[in-house]
Amino acid sequence: MELSPEGEVERDSLIRERDEARAKRDELRSGKPPDETGAAKQGAKVNEASRKIGDLHANEYMAKHHPDFDKIYPPPGAGSRSGDFDQVWRKFKIVDGKKEYLDEVEVIIIEAKGGAGKLGVKNVGKQVVEQGTEPYYNAIVGNMKRIDQDTYEALRLAGRDKTQYLLVHSPIESGAPSVADTILVDEFKIGGKK
Repeated sequence: MELSPEGEVERDSLIRERDEARAKRDELRSGKPPDETGAAKQGAKVNEASRKIGDLHANEYMAKHHPDFDKIYPPPGAGSRSGDFDQVWRKFKIVDGKKEYLDEVEVIIIEAKGGAGKLGVKNVGKQVVEQGTEPYYNAIVGNMKRIDQDTYEALRLAGRDKTQYLLVHSPIESGAPSVADTILVDEFKIGGKK
């Protein structure tokens, strides 16, 4: 999938940022003695740039394939955090030149992954559950009631029948420079969805 011109600029900037952090990390690891603390800090920068690439690609996917959906979570300027969905989008229509959400709520939930990002896990009771599973979905919907009431309400109103739960994954091929031009999309199945 081709990115918008703005998306390409942002992705290329994130790739440069990631490549610089990888090079610095590797340099710190190979020192005599190795600087494991510094290398770990650079590794965190690599992971954050990869996460941002996944998030950017999810935004670009939605703009191209679901332009009638609006991101309602996370709020502008904020990122997702542990215990929430990476992104939640809600369907809208244009009425008299204004955006209005549909009375019959439809949402798309996205778990966005960049690079080697793996699906996360969560403890639910005595069970460890993975992103994309029905127990994980149920637990995070419950968390959203505490985290963001408006998003929780949209998820509640949509229910499972009007919810799509997607994984948008962006592999990153390391190189000089690295390449992140593939966007893979898979749908998780949750109860009620066919």
